[in-house]
Amino acid sequence: MGAQTDERFLRNIEGYLMELVCKVEGIDEVSLIADVLISVQDALRDLALFPIPWKELYLRVLIESDKEKLTGLVQTTEQAIASRTQELLNSTDHHEERGEMVIAHESLLSIKTHKLGWPPVSARDGLR
Repeated sequence: MGAQTDERFLRNIEGYLMELVCKVEGIDEVSLIADVLISVQDALRDLALFPIPWKELYLRVLIESDKEKLTGLVQTTEQAIASRTQELLNSTDHHEERGEMVIAHESLLSIKTHKLGWPPVSARDGLR
């Protein structure tokens, strides 16, 4: 297979896995699918096709068990979400992705509180 065929093949698998990870309910299934998805995305990156998007970083947060690695990964994911939010600032499209980013951000706050032991924070705290 040539590089373009490899890319097309891997992108098809990536799309399928992204859809699948959103449909499964059990954490074990999500973990298994996320592991495969990460391998596919690593293969795409090896082909130098794209940087790490916020969704991939978020999936890695969900399966990371090492607290030290998780701390850095959470921060990197928050930065990626903030960057993507800026990219979409003047766009009237991408409603689904915006909703996904809100959910991911709320989940990251929960992870910081429950897994990393950070003090609880709510969205209202920034408005005071």
